[in-house]
Amino acid sequence: MTLAELLVATGITVTCAGLVAGALQVAGEASRLQPERAELQQRLRSGVAALRDRLLDLGAGPEAGAGAGSLARRVPVVFPHRRGMPGSEPPLSASADRLTFYRVPPGGTYVPLAEPLASTSGALVLANGPGCPPAAPACRLAAGQVLLVFDAGGTHDVFVAASVSATAVQPDRPLSALYGPALAAAVVALDVTAIGLDPATSQLRLWGPGGVGQPLLDEVVEFGVEYLADPAPPARPRPPPGTATCLVEADGTLRLPTLSADWGSLCRLSMEELRDGPACGAGAHRFDADVLRVRALRLTLRLQAGSASLRGLSPILFARPGRVRDVWRTVPDEVLTLQISPPNLAVW
Repeated sequence: MTLAELLVATGITVTCAGLVAGALQVAGEASRLQPERAELQQRLRSGVAALRDRLLDLGAGPEAGAGAGSLARRVPVVFPHRRGMPGSEPPLSASADRLTFYRVPPGGTYVPLAEPLASTSGALVLANGPGCPPAAPACRLAAGQVLLVFDAGGTHDVFVAASVSATAVQPDRPLSALYGPALAAAVVALDVTAIGLDPATSQLRLWGPGGVGQPLLDEVVEFGVEYLADPAPPARPRPPPGTATCLVEADGTLRLPTLSADWGSLCRLSMEELRDGPACGAGAHRFDADVLRVRALRLTLRLQAGSASLRGLSPILFARPGRVRDVWRTVPDEVLTLQISPPNLAVW
């Protein structure tokens, strides 16, 4: 073999060895990154399933009693802030990264009031009507239970039953209005749930009526809620003829304007529209009248890889860029948008 031939053979060998080493490095990186990508996608799927399962039942109403049916016919059931629990935000506030929703738990009963309240600190005297067995004191309501009292105008209060007698419930706090049979006031058991992003921990968290949060999903860098509404002014809840509310005049004329549809047959409500009034209800349980228009929710979730060593420098691919320069050695953020149309919001 001549020297020239030896040099050519050596060059070819070195080139092939370099190509093999590079391929092995790429394969090694792929084997390291693939489980991380799969884990990120699995977290996204589980988060979507958890949100869908909870929000599809939003607005579920009592199953028994004269007022059985969707709760959304009687009161607003979704709000763009934390509400009805310790740590609640002002009643007319609105933020795109959190929401609260109401639902009556399975088996709930619509229990009308038998007498008008004489004082906002008084007990609610209950009528033992349809769905309430005569042998069941206070229609199976119990001390310590979270309850909702509301009337035909949409005014409502969320409270905890401090005590329960055979025919009455004593709220744990003064109510915001004097409820009574004249406006068809009633009481139901209530589940109150808030969902929101905690930027400090990068967690999507779930809050119950006690105000104690629990993680729902980790490494969340974006959570957004859009409220899709019926452009027509809401016609419910409707009080008896001759009674004016934030929605209707005493003669039945609707007060709110018709909006322009910009999302199919629906319209998107801005955060400003969800806080600018007119205000309905009373006290700490006031609400913007436009929340009664809401028919669907559009949610955006963005999740990131947990370690900065898996995130690159691009602000397009990474909400919180890491320190890796080569894109092929990173796990980009996963983003998903879903629309949820709870059946109870469509029942009108």
